[in-house]
Amino acid sequence: RPPENEERNTITLLTDLYGHSCRSVYQYYCKQYDTKPKPQVRLALPDTPNEFTMQELLLDETTLIGNKGLLPLLEVVRVNPGMRVLSVAGNGIKNTGVEALVHMALEHPSLASIDLSDNRVTNAAGTVLNYLAQRNPRITEISLNNTRIDEQLKQHIELRLKANREMRQ
Repeated sequence: RPPENEERNTITLLTDLYGHSCRSVYQYYCKQYDTKPKPQVRLALPDTPNEFTMQELLLDETTLIGNKGLLPLLEVVRVNPGMRVLSVAGNGIKNTGVEALVHMALEHPSLASIDLSDNRVTNAAGTVLNYLAQRNPRITEISLNNTRIDEQLKQHIELRLKANREMRQ
């Protein structure tokens, strides 16, 4: 089955972004997903209304957003069609968080690089990341250093990513 974000089916999605900023989208979805906004995330997001031009979002282990905190962040990535890099290394992400991330990334128009290093993800997450690499040829890099995904599955994902990179050249 394709990866899902089941919680997304239970919230009210923003239908009109006019007047919103990346920061206000994040705050809106924190309420929808019933999670407390992280000050470091809020400050990392631009507050300019009607401007969704972020190209990268890099959060290090000091943020520690976890699965629940990842959900509103994924909504910010969705509304930034030019976003190319998402790094949530060392942020307490587990398999269900990866599934929600893949659900978003499958249709994203430009996301190319995802860093999930230093998170407690296992082969279940590796399987959905492999699905993503197969289904979205724009994905060319997935970092999985220091995870619980076995080397054989990592190699399988890397082969798919290599094919995606070669198609883009």
